[in-house]
Amino acid sequence: MSAGLIPYAGAERAKRDALPTRTARERRWPPERLAELKRLTELGFSATEAGRALGCSRNAVLGAIHRTKPHDAPRPRIANALLRSIIDHVGAAFDVSRAEMLSRRGDLRVSEARRLAIYLCRVRVGASTSQLAQLFGRTRGTICVATAEVENRLRAPIIRALVAKLDEAIALGPNTNFPTMIEQENSDD
Repeated sequence: MSAGLIPYAGAERAKRDALPTRTARERRWPPERLAELKRLTELGFSATEAGRALGCSRNAVLGAIHRTKPHDAPRPRIANALLRSIIDHVGAAFDVSRAEMLSRRGDLRVSEARRLAIYLCRVRVGASTSQLAQLFGRTRGTICVATAEVENRLRAPIIRALVAKLDEAIALGPNTNFPTMIEQENSDD
């Protein structure tokens, strides 16, 4: 026998290692299945519904979404200047200073103004609960509760009208002359 014709034991392993292999995760979530998951989430399916459609658990869907999102792209952070502008607009409507809104204490008028400012920053602008908790000196749970309280109170027409006027003033810019709640009550008489 000539040299080179005798296969050595590592030849099979070398061929096998040269082929691209898929990890266990890639076998569970091949590109076609990830594309289907992306399509389902774009259609508005919840994680539970997408899991049922794909034949897996809700946690498997959430894990796949988490693993496939780009980690190098930081979450957009809303500029504090915009948030302070919203606080100033709400403060002007309630005749409350920014310092009062950001303080740990305050009467009912200040706490109502603070809740509304938190709601507008969170829902209308999309600021994160962490960012708002840091700005207002509260916990993230407090930010969530304040947002939920305002959402519940939006059923009242007067609160809806106030939020609409504040939205309009915020859209116009920081130097908008917005009447205070006291001036509005006096003009209604």
